Amino acid sequence: MFNCLSNRWYNLFALSVAVGITPSMLPMIVNVNLTKGSKNLAKKKVLVKRIEAIQNLGAMDILCTDKTGILKENKIVLQKYIDVLGNENLNVLEYAYLNSYYSTGMKNIVDRAILIYGSKHNLDNILPKYNKIDEIPKTSEIGTIEEDTTLINDYISYLISKKENDFSNLKIALDCANGSSSKTASKIFESFNCKTFIINDKYNGTNINDNAGSTHVDILKDYVIKNKCDAGFSFDGDADRCIAIDNEGNIIDGDYVLAIIGMYLKEKGKLRNNSIVGTIMSNLGLIKFCKDNNINFVSTKVGDRYVLEEMLVNNYSIGGEQSGHTIFMDYANTGEGELTAIMILNVITGTNKSLNELSKIMKKYPQALINIPV
Repeated sequence: MFNCLSNRWYNLFALSVAVGITPSMLPMIVNVNLTKGSKNLAKKKVLVKRIEAIQNLGAMDILCTDKTGILKENKIVLQKYIDVLGNENLNVLEYAYLNSYYSTGMKNIVDRAILIYGSKHNLDNILPKYNKIDEIPKTSEIGTIEEDTTLINDYISYLISKKENDFSNLKIALDCANGSSSKTASKIFESFNCKTFIINDKYNGTNINDNAGSTHVDILKDYVIKNKCDAGFSFDGDADRCIAIDNEGNIIDGDYVLAIIGMYLKEKGKLRNNSIVGTIMSNLGLIKFCKDNNINFVSTKVGDRYVLEEMLVNNYSIGGEQSGHTIFMDYANTGEGELTAIMILNVITGTNKSLNELSKIMKKYPQALINIPV
């Protein structure tokens, strides 16, 4: 009797564990199965260009060749119509034909294969039996779109209002990555009456982040040193990231920003719940800084969405990623590169210290991040 109950207990425990972890493991389970499917297809001389095409025929790109290997037409042919049990089922063919026939969107290669097969086998005869009532509307037909070009002025005014001190004695350099900050940075920072140099602000829609911005910080680093700037700020294309350069040309990444501004907020009594939110990719130096200064370090999964989620749930005031996404919950609920730059300038002028001096509060440890192909 005991053994029987014991076995049932193990079965229930195993089932509960499976139910608990399956949702979080589902993407991995799907990818593993799709990868296995692509390997099986490869054995049959089918090259899978996009793995999602295995479960979504509409994602397929068909490249056919003749026996000499010369590419031919982008075309597939309907061979069978089977149900979930693997049996040939005319209802499956009829419903597929109706779907492809009445669809008002662009016909893909699957639709064309079904329609060609249907025409050859007189499926047009079933059309009088059905009436099209409606279909799911296109995305462009849902909701309304309003354009207001004056909102950019509200955005600029809001960021300008976050300046706490006099910046007029500072000399700064900005790299706009030929992106969105190209339209706002000059108006924001020149309003502070500080000497401002701006590079990579000539956007054309195709040169965003092109050898510019926070993914190419060496350009701004050289510029800061050459022009003897107090600080430089490099944004990315959509300006939600900011990587800083100190007055000696050193890179101040998101971990340094969290330490510098986090300490400043703590000293002013504005570091809510005495905590800084980072991620599992945060440098050990940031974690040690928090420990040495009696600050709670909260770690999340990688991604500013997870940082934001943690901040909202536990009412934290600052969090971010090493990559330069920094969230100041008192002012915004997303990473904001230009706001980050203003906050750093507030600390420089509020403490009367250079950015290089401020960065000494944290020692960065050697770290290697390796991308593993899956």
